[in-house]
Amino acid sequence: MESTYKVRTEKMIKKKQNDMLNDTIFLMIRFMFVLMIGIIILVCCFGNQIWYERNHDDGLIMSNFALLILGITILILLYWILEQKVHIKSEKVIILCSLCFLIFQMFLTWNYYFKTDWDVETIVEAAYEVVSGQQEDWAIDYFSRYPNNRLLVLIYSCIIRIFALFHLENKAYMGFLLFQCVISWGTGLLLYNLSRKLLNSRVIAFETWGIYCFLIGLSPWVSIPYSDSVGLIFPVAILTIYLKTLSLQSISFFQWYLMISLSYIGYKIKPQIVIVMIAIVLISIVRFASFVWHSKIDNIKRNIKKNNFGIKLLLLTGSVICTVWIVNAGIDTTGFIVDKEKSFGISHFFMMGMNEDRGGVWDGEDVAISDACKSAAERQEVNLSIAKERLQKMGVAGFVRQMHRKLLTNYNDGTFCWGGEGVFYKEVLPEKTMFSSLIRNIYYNREYMGAYFKYFYSFMKMLWLSVLCISLFSGIFKTTNHILLVCMLTLIGLTIFEQIFEARARYIYIYVPIYILLVPVGMMNLKKIIRGVIHI
Repeated sequence: MESTYKVRTEKMIKKKQNDMLNDTIFLMIRFMFVLMIGIIILVCCFGNQIWYERNHDDGLIMSNFALLILGITILILLYWILEQKVHIKSEKVIILCSLCFLIFQMFLTWNYYFKTDWDVETIVEAAYEVVSGQQEDWAIDYFSRYPNNRLLVLIYSCIIRIFALFHLENKAYMGFLLFQCVISWGTGLLLYNLSRKLLNSRVIAFETWGIYCFLIGLSPWVSIPYSDSVGLIFPVAILTIYLKTLSLQSISFFQWYLMISLSYIGYKIKPQIVIVMIAIVLISIVRFASFVWHSKIDNIKRNIKKNNFGIKLLLLTGSVICTVWIVNAGIDTTGFIVDKEKSFGISHFFMMGMNEDRGGVWDGEDVAISDACKSAAERQEVNLSIAKERLQKMGVAGFVRQMHRKLLTNYNDGTFCWGGEGVFYKEVLPEKTMFSSLIRNIYYNREYMGAYFKYFYSFMKMLWLSVLCISLFSGIFKTTNHILLVCMLTLIGLTIFEQIFEARARYIYIYVPIYILLVPVGMMNLKKIIRGVIHI
């Protein structure tokens, strides 16, 4: 009897110690997330007067702080009205609404799209060259520098071939944009599904989808055939599969195969996509460690044997290797074979990220420095040497100023620096309908500054700052929900990545749906705080 009591006591102590360790890890994630978003909000509202690269004032109708207060007020009122007055009894409602919005998005895009240069023009031209079988040598150098863009070439060349079947290859550019509209539409539906399962409410999920439609669905980046729009669906899709694994009693190797494969394909489109998979792995390690801590060795061995863990792990490894081979073989069919000695590695983007004169964004002189190196090893050595010199020159105060600038570059624009690349409006096309002029007056900025762009710009910044601020409250209270923890850890990782390497507002774009997913949770926590204050 005494021995049994002793064993139970030891188990209870062991469980308590393990729970405390998990709680500490999860508390650190929540704390870092709340601190990070808090700093971003403060910098955007009160520290945005300093110079930073690609800063452009497209006519804000009021200050950031005023926009933030207005946006939060509107979102709180809308949430309250919808939750009190709206009842959604069927998923058919969201499907019908989403299809209507898809048609509307396609109509908007058709009316305002244009041809741009920078990487987009290079990739589109390369896709047409693949289809014609006449690849030029200039593209070899470009894709050796930026090998990830070859998968985009493969995707767009497939779309051109589909249009060519109907002798419409010259219209394939619009096919790229329709493809991206469908990706945006699918991402919205996946986000709705995630929100509904997370909070078990169709109305709240519908509200989440509504925010997505305004912030991402109306975003003009869907009209730019590039990795930002194509990669949008991957983080949400990976999280959707991860949610499925959490509902299963045992490890599903098929689900893990899908997540790893999607992460690899996403990485080949936009490297930042892999950050969500890293977060999932880290949280899963904590969960697995908790399971091992609570279980006896004999039970663990029994479970491994019962679930054929070794065989499934072997199959998983083999399947992933096959998928990697198939993806790379498909990419190689483009004919653009990479010279690895010319590839710009992560050290190049670190060097650019520490460029104080340019605020950590793309710099032609830095590209020339890397391009002058004859080998990958030499390039890495030169990049790291220059980055080290820049850090030493900056000192602590300079480094803080650099981080300040880069936070603004990354986060202080709800349009995600729309119009801020290359000769953006290289070829503006003839107007399509009687609505074209109105739509272009809303979306066009820079040298084609539309009469209403300042209102669109202000609205998008208001919504973006409000999403950031309300998402902060999702980390206020204790949670063991692994989806929320993965989201927070992912966004922490993304921000660190963008602060260390090249800064770009549009690099945040693909993870905006994850910020939006945290909004209803933040809204619920905010209501608890308000009720507590009123009660007091």
